[in-house]
Amino acid sequence: MKRIVGVGLLVLLGLAPLAAPASAAGMWIERVWPREVQPGRTLHIYGDHFGRSRGGRIPAMIRSGNGRTFRLRTSSWSRRHIVAELPDRLGPGGYRVLIYYDDSYTTSSNVVRVEVTP
Repeated sequence: MKRIVGVGLLVLLGLAPLAAPASAAGMWIERVWPREVQPGRTLHIYGDHFGRSRGGRIPAMIRSGNGRTFRLRTSSWSRRHIVAELPDRLGPGGYRVLIYYDDSYTTSSNVVRVEVTP
């Protein structure tokens, strides 16, 4: 019992990873590569439930600090792997990578952090 309460407390505090979402449409980003990338370069997004094709989904990066959103162009899309091209106009700094379900920009996958370098 103590172990269950302890793990639950770690999850609530954000110190333990949560399981992938259980919903049927629950896109989940496991990791991105590379973790440090330059503007205009390729970013690989690995995860699950991305769908067989892009459809209305929108891969994006959000700038840490100011919250500006940048859409990513995709050159390849599969259920577990997306290859995206970063915009040339990204400034250096921290960003959050995510995938919006549609152009309402209200619902998305989880986020994974990446660093843009000059």
